[in-house]
Amino acid sequence: MEDARWPSYLDIRQLTVGCGHLAGQVERFTALREIFSTRKKIAVVSGAGISVNAGIPDFRNSSGRNCSRNLFDVRVNSSDFHKMISNMGTRASQAEPTKFHHLLNGFARTDRLLCNLTQNIDCLEDKLPSLSNKTVQLHGRLDTLVCQRRSSHVFQVAPEDFQARIISPCSDCEAADKERVQMGKRSHGVGVLQSKILLYGTGPESVIGDKLLDELFQKVDAVIIAGTRLQIKSPNRLAAELCRAAKWRNGLTVWVNKEPPPREFESLLDYVTLGDCDEFASLITV
Repeated sequence: MEDARWPSYLDIRQLTVGCGHLAGQVERFTALREIFSTRKKIAVVSGAGISVNAGIPDFRNSSGRNCSRNLFDVRVNSSDFHKMISNMGTRASQAEPTKFHHLLNGFARTDRLLCNLTQNIDCLEDKLPSLSNKTVQLHGRLDTLVCQRRSSHVFQVAPEDFQARIISPCSDCEAADKERVQMGKRSHGVGVLQSKILLYGTGPESVIGDKLLDELFQKVDAVIIAGTRLQIKSPNRLAAELCRAAKWRNGLTVWVNKEPPPREFESLLDYVTLGDCDEFASLITV
């Protein structure tokens, strides 16, 4: 770590095309790999960039701008939206985890991964049991419906059943309400099922328990922020707090993305690695 305040920049693209001698890229990446190998309590904040090589879209338009805000806004919760989610679910169910997913799975198997806090809804982590057990989906899941009246009524659905089940009556509500009526009690009504995906405009949802947060902040000795630009406030704030916790105990903080981090993260990062997440995974495990 060359400077206590500013990160060391690495360009993975230079390394992969044989230009690693430029600006000492090879030496810097070797140093990062060596430091990284000593870290035992790793927290990851991940986004769409770790899944694109599996064929999962990252919702960039032709100009490179992220258009997910338009697609995942609460105001577009319509039949076209439901069809899009169903198609995404089908694609995700047929996709295989990427090299970066396998890197994290390796950390999990050796008990080095504290948690993978992912903004992704594709559920690719479920195909790697060790990683799945260490993953928290911050923004929900493609394969899950939840009752809009009672959030405890949750259903996992196959992609081919998604459109038939979305906005259908909640079977748990129906059963509970039928029992109440038979007992002579007043009906509480029946909710309908909706996608368990956090949409823009619905406000943040707390999915991380206090116990896990305490463990993360007390134990973390390395943070990887991968495949995300951290444009959403709650993951941005969480990533910043994790970086501060790691830096406090002289830990390692690393950014992995094709684009540089937000300006406010410059003083929180030790390394900024620009490039593909899978190429980073291949290089860090050499």
